[in-house]
Amino acid sequence: MEKKERQNLFDAVKIAIEEMRSSGQEVDFQSVARKLGVARSTLYRNLAVRELVEEVRRKRRGGVVPYSRLVEEVADLRRRVEELERKVQEISFKNYSVES
Repeated sequence: MEKKERQNLFDAVKIAIEEMRSSGQEVDFQSVARKLGVARSTLYRNLAVRELVEEVRRKRRGGVVPYSRLVEEVADLRRRVEELERKVQEISFKNYSVES
């Protein structure tokens, strides 16, 4: 799928979700696919679209986070921990040097 087609799909899904939410309809992959006249697999294959639909579902369910977001958060936390560990080592080395 071309970049423009992917963007068009994303825009169409966003509009469909807004319409569905405002009319109180259930928002999930099947209902969005039905509304747009596309296969569910089309929605799943487009990462941005998948995350958009999952975000709406997560808000409705109250806290389920998409897997891709968890992976990003874990990577971010890992970087932050490594940075803090480096700072602790620097401080420990400086304190050791001063005491010697």
